[in-house]
Amino acid sequence: MNILLHDYGGRPSQLQLGRQLAHLGHDVSYLYADFTLPKAFLGRRPSDPMSFRLSSIETKGRYQQGNYVRRQLQEIAYGRRLTARARELSPDLVICSDTPLVPLNDLLRYCRRTDIPFVFWMMDVRGHLTRAWLNRAFPGVGFLLGSSFVAVERWIARRSDHLILISDKFLDAISDWKIPPERVDVLPLWGSLDDVRVVPKENSWSRRHGLDKTTNLIYAGSLGTAHTAGLLVDLARGLADRREVRVVVLNEGPAMSWLIRQKTDEGLDNLVVLPFQPPTEMSEVFGAADVLLTMLNAHGGNYTAPGKVLSHCCAGRAQLGIMPPDNGASRWLRESRGGVVVWPPEVDKVVGAARSLIDDKGKMERMGCAGRAYAEQHFDIRKIGDAFESVIVKPFNRKATARPA
Repeated sequence: MNILLHDYGGRPSQLQLGRQLAHLGHDVSYLYADFTLPKAFLGRRPSDPMSFRLSSIETKGRYQQGNYVRRQLQEIAYGRRLTARARELSPDLVICSDTPLVPLNDLLRYCRRTDIPFVFWMMDVRGHLTRAWLNRAFPGVGFLLGSSFVAVERWIARRSDHLILISDKFLDAISDWKIPPERVDVLPLWGSLDDVRVVPKENSWSRRHGLDKTTNLIYAGSLGTAHTAGLLVDLARGLADRREVRVVVLNEGPAMSWLIRQKTDEGLDNLVVLPFQPPTEMSEVFGAADVLLTMLNAHGGNYTAPGKVLSHCCAGRAQLGIMPPDNGASRWLRESRGGVVVWPPEVDKVVGAARSLIDDKGKMERMGCAGRAYAEQHFDIRKIGDAFESVIVKPFNRKATARPA
């Protein structure tokens, strides 16, 4: 089967799946956006079969995360380029993951016109997330405006040939969308053991940044509408009396500028703000941590599930999750026994949980080992690839059966 796998963010797990589907005998074209985010290593590997091809879709400049209007214009243009590439490739099946609604809708419309089976791989329930953020920013009118995004995502989901959800918590969010159960599967997300290894704390990256002898709480990832960047400042402020402790944030965009201003204005020498690091160094970045952080605010609810929890499991480091306890990622953290979840995100609670971890090195080591053991048990890409293959053939076979002989 000729498969087009589009993953806007170029994430390690999606990339790993594309490679595995190629190893299973499919022709796979893996497309991703070319903007700067914490992507996987987006290049060919010696072990890649010739049937696996990677290429980027141009975004015309940096990702406009902090400018809503410019980002919408960027995504409209991106949708046109993505559809044009799909037309060139003429796939037998399209899988679309982690994609903004505008280009997602464009690609779906193309697939419906050309009778190509379309699989919507939902990394989050983006319409609900957008509505929650808009309602918080513009109470009342924001909810009405955000409801249009929910309607678009519902339209996309109902017209997709199949849905793959990363968490069964998403089932509640789409329960009134009237999607036949046979067109929905839940396949849990995973971390890529190929991309994240267990490495010593004292490594080339930690030495280069002066973090090889300190106690480090590291947050690496985006800080968007589902996150609360202020908690990282609160954490640094609350641990300022511990001279050996560093709160390290890897980010780019508006939140990064704000964090640097807070660090300077308050003299928070223990807050280290760095840009996203090369994907080839992520094992060393995670390895430098004593505690790896994940955050999700109440507006994220059950509409998303931060996959970084699973990457952190691969790294073999203790985790502190600041997120609602019923979120899918919180459940992954509890199941792995790789860390603790704190909620609600009150400053004293968060700082207290951090102190409890860094003061008990044995506990941190046990959590790190438990997380890695969980990853090795559950993240076998061969089994994951087989599970995905058994799901994506469903819409392909339905389409083939429906076509006239």
